[in-house]
Amino acid sequence: MGTGVGPHAGGSDLGFRVQISNHFSTPQKGVEPPGTLWIMRKSQEDFTFEILAREMMAAAQGIDFRRQQMGNDHRLGKGSAAAYRLVRRVIPFLLRDAVMYPHMEQARKLVAEGTLVATVDAALAGDG
Repeated sequence: MGTGVGPHAGGSDLGFRVQISNHFSTPQKGVEPPGTLWIMRKSQEDFTFEILAREMMAAAQGIDFRRQQMGNDHRLGKGSAAAYRLVRRVIPFLLRDAVMYPHMEQARKLVAEGTLVATVDAALAGDG
């Protein structure tokens, strides 16, 4: 019987899975990860996803501001354009101050769930 605490509470795998590029780190079902080390690693991964998400949002805003100044004649590379389109599908251009948490969470999900990497990889697949 589980303790009700941790990723395997009640004996079930809650599906914690972290993707960084093509590397997966998943606790084994039925095997409790080493407490503090696992929590520290998980916190570092979450923090990394948040940083990448904020950088991705800032880059999209920067692209939009640059286009306002220079026009649309300057094209992005295939991977950058794919990432930009993905971000703009879920996060609008922000002209004014806004509550950022919902946008940051959407961007974090794009990174943490591997959607960003998959989108860029698909865009670059034709470059072989």
